[in-house]
Amino acid sequence: MRALFATLGLLFVVVGCSTTPDLKRPVATENIARIKRVGVTSFLGDTVYGISLGTTSFNYAEFSAPVPDWKIDETAISQALAILRRGGRFQAAALDRTSYDTEGLLADGAKLLWEQAASQGFDTLVVVLPAVSESFRVFKPGYGIFERAFLSISHRCLYAAYEVDVYDVAARKRIAWQWGGDEGTPCLADSEQRLPFKARFDDYSVAEKRAMREGIEARIAETLAKALNKLELVSPRDAGR
Repeated sequence: MRALFATLGLLFVVVGCSTTPDLKRPVATENIARIKRVGVTSFLGDTVYGISLGTTSFNYAEFSAPVPDWKIDETAISQALAILRRGGRFQAAALDRTSYDTEGLLADGAKLLWEQAASQGFDTLVVVLPAVSESFRVFKPGYGIFERAFLSISHRCLYAAYEVDVYDVAARKRIAWQWGGDEGTPCLADSEQRLPFKARFDDYSVAEKRAMREGIEARIAETLAKALNKLELVSPRDAGR
């Protein structure tokens, strides 16, 4: 996973800008006018995280586990496409990257990413990337369950920590981005009361894992709609329908 983040970081270097809050902006009107066909892809990955912050540093706990069967990237892509297509403003489709893994796609200045996007007829690319803001560094980029406990009181939530970037394919340049959540907030505090925090992912039952997955998917769907609205790729009416 560390190698993956390093590879994704290369994409930011390639496009010549960093993920700092002062650069967060919607797609400019002149760029909107040029958009005809939008490609969508996601690099959220196949790892779920668990993080528990206790009263002291000795009470800290975390886990990570592979969940390829959850197909979170496929879910994020399908959710984004459904939102983008509601208003019929642009043609939108998933970027076909079945022939390449993430590292290969983004290697050598993300050469294959741009080539694939162009060959598939996309002038614009919407990319969902794992990320956290400086204000929420206690979260792992990506998704999972988070708990903050103080004495006998626990506050839990299912979270999704990511950003949505928009790229001009021909220029190979990022033209806009937004957090996947209000100002980068990965989750709503106290929004998850059904699931306890457990030391290992394998300690959760099948039903609990399903509930965790469904809650994460719901969080991604809600925040994606807000992000695409803020990017001005959809109207508020179409984002929330």
